[in-house]
Amino acid sequence: MPKRKKVSILIVEDDQLLAKALEAKLLQEDFDVSFAIDGQSAVEAAVRDKPDVILLDLLLPIMGGFEVLSSLKLNDETKDIPVLILSNLSQAKEIERGQDLGAKEYLIKSDVSLKTVLEKIRGLLKL
Repeated sequence: MPKRKKVSILIVEDDQLLAKALEAKLLQEDFDVSFAIDGQSAVEAAVRDKPDVILLDLLLPIMGGFEVLSSLKLNDETKDIPVLILSNLSQAKEIERGQDLGAKEYLIKSDVSLKTVLEKIRGLLKL
């Protein structure tokens, strides 16, 4: 019986503490995890690695999250990768912009638990 490929998740987050907490939870659930700490390396990693899901912060160095999302959705190689925004930006206009650019989910960091993030990922992947 062939071994099922592990689900890969790209975490785009410049907050090391949060990135490590997300990594620990996702590894515990048997996901493959990779990181990008700025927008430019996030786009490069997404094109190179084709993760199954991208967890995207919006306030990033070099290239902001909205620009990253837009770039991913305009690229044929990455446009179908589900993106889950995980941000402290909580204004309706920011949430709407994220959804308009193609994010599948928009979660507010201060309002969400790691368990909820995991549930959203599973929902996106229908696991």
